[in-house]
Amino acid sequence: MKVNDEDFDRLLAISDPARSHVVSEETLAALLQDAGVPGRRNTIRRRRRKVLGFGFAGVIVLSAAIGLPAAADVVSHFLAQTGRSCDSGTECGKSPSEFIDTTKSDFDLYVESVYPDWLPLAAPLTKESVISTVTARLHDNGGTMEASGVEMMFENVAYCSWTDAWMVAHKKGDTTAQNHAASVMRAETKWPGLIQGDGGGLVQMQEQFAAGAEAGDAIKVIEAQIANACDSSRGAHK
Repeated sequence: MKVNDEDFDRLLAISDPARSHVVSEETLAALLQDAGVPGRRNTIRRRRRKVLGFGFAGVIVLSAAIGLPAAADVVSHFLAQTGRSCDSGTECGKSPSEFIDTTKSDFDLYVESVYPDWLPLAAPLTKESVISTVTARLHDNGGTMEASGVEMMFENVAYCSWTDAWMVAHKKGDTTAQNHAASVMRAETKWPGLIQGDGGGLVQMQEQFAAGAEAGDAIKVIEAQIANACDSSRGAHK
């Protein structure tokens, strides 16, 4: 498999109506080289393009108005829980959930309390490391978000670990590990956070990435890493 200039440009121009994510040509070239995909550009121009990854699709709400009261049976155990839910609009997920205030003193405890224990993690990730990563990212973003966004971010971190596992196995020629990682990428298309946060086209996009992983397409997996704003596409790929 070779990547031509058209493929290279397509990977840089991945676009979805969610959050911005910048990938440099140098980082993309390194990803392709590390995956053993020959035929990159002879000259890498030093410029950056803005691409959009769904990573936290529509869940960070920095200035949106608080909508309707949450369901009456919702019990607030944390100051971070506002007791209000998203009303309508592009900021709301498919099934609007309670707004969470990331600036409250017990927000970290809230995040820890809602960690989905069923979530499959690729080594070397642990439950503790995922909670730490998600908490730090949400603090960096600040503001108010839907509760479903926390779950979606947990899923995003886990998903990215499996794209990394796929790439490592692909490079080693370990088809068993590669197929296992692909099977988790396929299962991710039915994970609840993704389903709830799909404002249109996200599940279909993830299904295409899973199909690429199952077919052994390294370029498609790199595309998945970029679209999902994985650390690998930020220059952290090993």
